[in-house]
Amino acid sequence: MDEKQLFRQRMESELRQWEAQVNKMASRIEYSRVDTDAWREGTDALHDWRVHLVEARRYLHELESQPDPEWDQLREGMEQTWQALEHGLQRLKARV
Repeated sequence: MDEKQLFRQRMESELRQWEAQVNKMASRIEYSRVDTDAWREGTDALHDWRVHLVEARRYLHELESQPDPEWDQLREGMEQTWQALEHGLQRLKARV
């Protein structure tokens, strides 16, 4: 298995784990409607995270179809998106 395939598999695995965590947090955020500010902050953080998730999935799809010599450029963008996802996950955890 080449480096590109290993990278893609690792990213997909992390995405699945993060999605499971976020889904649990999303249900907790929904139950926090009593505190309107907390609910709003939580839903904003959730929305931001999901925007980055869509971007990450787009990168994974592009990675699959990208020729090997060009995937390094794609990898840089993917790593930036990953950092945004990690930051967003921490932001969500702080709100829940």
